[in-house]
Amino acid sequence: MQNSKKNTRIDAYHFVLIIITLVFLVFMFSGITLSKMDTNKKENKQVDAIVFNVGDLAINYIDGNKIDLEYPNQKEYKYNFSITNTSSNKIYYTVYLKDTKITNNNIKIKLLNSEKKEIYHDKLIPGENLLNSVTLIEPNTTDRYTIVLENKKNRSKINSIITIENESLNKNTLQDLILKDNIFNISSKTKIGDIAIEDEGLIKESDDYGTTYYFRGNVQKNYLKIQDRIFRIIRINGDGTIRAILEDYIPEEYQFNTNEVENDNNLVILEKSNIINILNNWITNNIGTYEDLLVASSFCSDPNFDTIKDNVKYSKTYERINNNNPTFKCFSNTYLSKVGLISPDEVILAGGSINNDNDKYYLYNSKLSFDSWTTGSFSIDSTINMYSLTGNGSLIKSDIKSLLHIRPVINISSSAIAKGEGTKDNPYILVK
Repeated sequence: MQNSKKNTRIDAYHFVLIIITLVFLVFMFSGITLSKMDTNKKENKQVDAIVFNVGDLAINYIDGNKIDLEYPNQKEYKYNFSITNTSSNKIYYTVYLKDTKITNNNIKIKLLNSEKKEIYHDKLIPGENLLNSVTLIEPNTTDRYTIVLENKKNRSKINSIITIENESLNKNTLQDLILKDNIFNISSKTKIGDIAIEDEGLIKESDDYGTTYYFRGNVQKNYLKIQDRIFRIIRINGDGTIRAILEDYIPEEYQFNTNEVENDNNLVILEKSNIINILNNWITNNIGTYEDLLVASSFCSDPNFDTIKDNVKYSKTYERINNNNPTFKCFSNTYLSKVGLISPDEVILAGGSINNDNDKYYLYNSKLSFDSWTTGSFSIDSTINMYSLTGNGSLIKSDIKSLLHIRPVINISSSAIAKGEGTKDNPYILVK
């Protein structure tokens, strides 16, 4: 009987001990959970939706417009937002992360559209991150995006502001941006006629319309994007318009002229060539609605072969180029057009040379291995010869009946509004 009472007391003791242990474990688990909740709260992104109006754009930051993560431990974080054009006009916008601060350089960021297509994927950098360059949104249309931060448990502090800019409110002209972003000089650093391999920026000169500013050498801030095409800006013309050459070339090869009439000087004139119709069709098919931002300017041809040496007639252009005395002025035939070809004078002033290769200036493109036409006449002997730009960046003589490529040169309105920095990663983009 005594042993039974003793066992009862022991069982009661064990029971109480178990209860106390369970209560302790519950409190301990609750503490861990609360602690973890606090940590998650500390690291979680802002979840309150915010709606901003920027002109006629309604921006809905569904997960907030601020990224504010302190020692995050999830592998990725998503931020959704939408952009709605509430007007009856087309609008252009860009998507940025601004005022970005991070303590780890291994954070990746993606921008996905509504179809989960990847628009951007790169490392997150301090300061400004351009996620989507100038984009068109049609009237009464909504674009939806998701920003994805790929953290991979880097335990980094991440702070940034998601920003959408209405570029249609921008009033900077392309000319304004070029002059703002580039240092210009009174004269070139290297001798004209020698190859230019350094970035010499903008150089002041004269043309038929007044003061022109041209790029020379290995310049890094003359990139221009229209549709999906990349151009390199050659110069600001004296009338304020901007001349730019396609960085690529038209895939097919063409004769400048068929030369059906023997020794007809006029076959070197651009508007009488086989090339001009090809150029006009190209801008219609490739520039699209941006063609209304192009304006006519003069392209120079030289049908004057007045210098005779050893029964060969040489052009005035040949005399200039051969004497390293190029000019932007035209002393011969001018043709007003929205599109044309680069002149040999412009090639020399850009940093090219006769028969000397240059793979360090902006007209050179390692992907282009074939020659392309210029507007410059050379000589007449048994055939008519023109200047061409080689794949190695030099000027050479080519028979007018040769099959060469075409690099279109376009002329952009002085009032064209633009956005960007002119760099390869953030080129100037025309805003309509």
